Amino acid sequence: MTIMSKRGNLDNVVTYEHICDTTADMQKIDSKYITLGSTCIVISGDTGGMEVYLANSNKTWSPLGMISGGGGSGDGGGGSGSGITVIECEVFEENGHTYLRNAGQLVAALDDMTENPAHGFNYAVGMHVDGYYMHGFACMINYQPTYGFMTVNNFNVAYKDGEDFGNEGGPDYHATDNYRFQATDIDENGTATLTYTGD
Repeated sequence: MTIMSKRGNLDNVVTYEHICDTTADMQKIDSKYITLGSTCIVISGDTGGMEVYLANSNKTWSPLGMISGGGGSGDGGGGSGSGITVIECEVFEENGHTYLRNAGQLVAALDDMTENPAHGFNYAVGMHVDGYYMHGFACMINYQPTYGFMTVNNFNVAYKDGEDFGNEGGPDYHATDNYRFQATDIDENGTATLTYTGD
């Protein structure tokens, strides 16, 4: 089975995000929905784990690597495949508060790529929020001097403020543009309490 999760339409370039069960399903995607920069996430790839592909101008899929999901808690990274670590995060509400699962892993990745920009390409982030799934790749956030994760359509998935602004808890980390937290907001399970920043 294959679904198209998102369609971008900035300027005159349309890109697509696809999610497939298998690579056989990926091969069945109609070529009119494969443009340069389109992405495809294969849940059960030929290598046994999740795989991410990026389309080239010839409408063929180039693998970015195998990914195994980031589980667990605390301060480590997610699971690793062939050079890429994906961090699966979820924004959820409980008892009138909003939280982020696996925030500790996200902070570790953002801190690592801030100190070592080349390490950013070792990570990807899957952000579940409000029933949507955003898949972010490492990049320089265009309106701040900082590194983070964006979709191919330039939507912010997660990032760290370039400055700490004198905050007592340290720099702010963001889950999309709508929520922020600090490292001191993360509990022993790696879950952060979020502050809403607006749409």
